[in-house]
Amino acid sequence: MSAAQSSRSGTSAFSSSGADFLRRQAATSSYQGYQGLYAKPNNPINPNQVTTDKPILNRSRTFNSWQDYSGYRDNYYSGRGWSAPAWSFGGHSSFGMWDAMFMWFMLSHLTSGAGFFYNHQNDPGVQAFRQEADKLALSNADLKNQVDALNAKLDELKKSGAPIDPTAAPAGVDANVAMARPEIHAQENAGQTLFWPVVGLICAGGVFYLLFMRKRV
Repeated sequence: MSAAQSSRSGTSAFSSSGADFLRRQAATSSYQGYQGLYAKPNNPINPNQVTTDKPILNRSRTFNSWQDYSGYRDNYYSGRGWSAPAWSFGGHSSFGMWDAMFMWFMLSHLTSGAGFFYNHQNDPGVQAFRQEADKLALSNADLKNQVDALNAKLDELKKSGAPIDPTAAPAGVDANVAMARPEIHAQENAGQTLFWPVVGLICAGGVFYLLFMRKRV
């Protein structure tokens, strides 16, 4: 946007760039807060490393902040009578393209979860999750029971000769909570609202500094 265009629109190039910076900073802080819930905030697998060229799931919305996403996700799971177990926060926050909370949810709901793990057994993210679940199960009896139940279900599917479909989307799952790295973007007006108070504080500080120096002279 040129200076003339900025003037006509009622904003300056400086204020627009400042608002953009604050929006990016807010989005980054939101995601860091999301990652900070987990003992291992990094993703052990490249989120873009999938076993098929066909998109399995597509998000339908973005979120204004971590709180916005967190509330949406909590409502999704609580509406299904489920809350994250304590052990889910002992590992990674995501596995490839999948959000960790979603993976633990699928492990807890093997009626649909077994098919998911069976169809995506060659997905590097699913494999990494299985390895982490196995490791955590060594010191957690409840989790071990879930892992054993999953293994039994997978053995049944394998013995039945069920075909493996790596493009199968988990039935009835909301992509906005299932996929890693939620789309979090700060609201545009939030960035603009924050920008001017920051500028005001800087200006006030400058005025006080000048008055202080003037008194010393």
